[in-house]
Amino acid sequence: MQLFHNKKFRIAIIISVVLITIGVVIGFIGYNSACKIVKDFREDFKTISKSDGFKNMLSLFKTSKIVVFLAKDKPFVGVLGFKFRNQTLYDKMVQLLEQKSDDLILFKGPEANLYFADKSRDRGLSKILEDISFLAKIGFWLKSAPDVKFIYEISDFLKKTFNKTRENETKRVYFNILDEKKVQAYEVSYSVPRAPVFDCIKSFEFVSNKNITCDSFECITFIVHKLIRRGST
Repeated sequence: MQLFHNKKFRIAIIISVVLITIGVVIGFIGYNSACKIVKDFREDFKTISKSDGFKNMLSLFKTSKIVVFLAKDKPFVGVLGFKFRNQTLYDKMVQLLEQKSDDLILFKGPEANLYFADKSRDRGLSKILEDISFLAKIGFWLKSAPDVKFIYEISDFLKKTFNKTRENETKRVYFNILDEKKVQAYEVSYSVPRAPVFDCIKSFEFVSNKNITCDSFECITFIVHKLIRRGST
């Protein structure tokens, strides 16, 4: 008990209590912010996923498995969805991506649907999800939301990638949706007359749980649909 009569010990206790209180308050605010983002996202997803446009796009992406986001010069974003006539053409495109082949730019096998998105690249990609503040990021340490995490990681990757686009350059990100959980991304830059440059390959994994009903196909479709809808307003 003599410790409590020690001035330094009492100060240490007070500081500890204050820090713990601040930590609890930050955690509480962050958790509530994270919960709001998750709630808003899932309500938005539920509404969008019922639309015919979403369902048609999802069907295409489940069949083709490859979706391409592109930036040409600075002020443009578009999305390509492919229709492969057979499995061989899909395998060929994946092979060209894996081998970082210059022939990728000349590959004419699949039919392509071009979806236009927001002309303000940063604004469109930033608003796929509600802004995630510093406190909300802390809140997501406590709040499990693999669907929000997956979409945030992909949209943030796209934003950072397209922000590197130079004048007279086309940058593409090929997403190969391997299955309901795994997505492989290939960043490729083009500028005439230079051959394509394969900048990086990145993997994303959707870790689902019993409370999550969507998968990687639906999350990618959600991102595309949000970009297109935002660009049309």
